[in-house]
Amino acid sequence: KDRGAGYGIPCHVVNGQDVIETYTFFSRLVESMRAGAGPQYVDVRTYRFKGHSMSDPVSGTYRSKEEVERRTEQDDPIRILRERLFAAGALDQAGLEKMDAEARALVNEAAAFADASPLPDPANLYEHTYATINEHGRLFVDGRDEAPRASDES
Repeated sequence: KDRGAGYGIPCHVVNGQDVIETYTFFSRLVESMRAGAGPQYVDVRTYRFKGHSMSDPVSGTYRSKEEVERRTEQDDPIRILRERLFAAGALDQAGLEKMDAEARALVNEAAAFADASPLPDPANLYEHTYATINEHGRLFVDGRDEAPRASDES
């Protein structure tokens, strides 16, 4: 919470599991920054439901299976948003089912497009991946070098 304090930057904490709270917070923050409030440090608190990688199990290494199950139940952003929309009367079960069907259709369409698309040419592997030398002669990698190297600044 106080990471920006040493730089004189106001610090804030927001519950990143709550979509509406996060949206409301950032809407106000951006408005105040545009009005001249200056930089702000925001600690968005979230919970990582999955491991870091395939070699990092969901539970057992850093946290118990019970913790993951409990946090999944209580902190799922989709569930929290659904409950808030239901409570506000902005969404009902029929609307949710329609929205879910539309989202699934969109995902299925995108997956079908990806499956039907040709594989990229391996010769283009490094395009738009690394920066080339800039006008100040700074470090660059073109993707074909074995390691990053500093350019000549002479």
